[in-house]
Amino acid sequence: MSNNPFLIKHTKSFLRVTEVISEICNAGNEILYIPADTGSCGGGIQIATALKATLSRYRAITGYGRGIAAPQIGLSKSVFVTYVDGSFQTFINPTITASKSAQNRYRELCISSGMVSAEVVRAAEITMKWTDEDGSEKQKSFEGMLARLYQHEVDHLKGVVNIDIAEPKSLHIVQTDPFAETIRPV
Repeated sequence: MSNNPFLIKHTKSFLRVTEVISEICNAGNEILYIPADTGSCGGGIQIATALKATLSRYRAITGYGRGIAAPQIGLSKSVFVTYVDGSFQTFINPTITASKSAQNRYRELCISSGMVSAEVVRAAEITMKWTDEDGSEKQKSFEGMLARLYQHEVDHLKGVVNIDIAEPKSLHIVQTDPFAETIRPV
């Protein structure tokens, strides 16, 4: 076995996640490759509640995890939640309405990709609209890590998994702390 402490910890966490969070769909599961359907705000709120519970359990086991989309728990609906700065945010029927041409790269993890990380190039800044859990329509621009996170989650709603859009030869078994990763220019 490897003597890499992070790899050992991550392997144990991954095994624990697969044992106790059975609703997580892993890469290769057909539902992850089907575009999600839009739905009502009320239905989205119910799905968000389930997503928050799953993400909370995942974070309790692994110590990280910033977002999860409905297809990742087997629901083909256009909803995702994030956990940023100590609180959850809900995005119902989100769409990216604009993105800047400037791009950056980052080694992404994904709840559905288990122990595999992927170098992914994304727009450095986006504008997104969505409905929040209060039923309010929102539109806002984001840059940096939030732009990247939201693009990753919207991709799930389009039937795209990060490992499928990774830079060539960039898939790796996770061996370093994801919090040490930084966004880099293209």
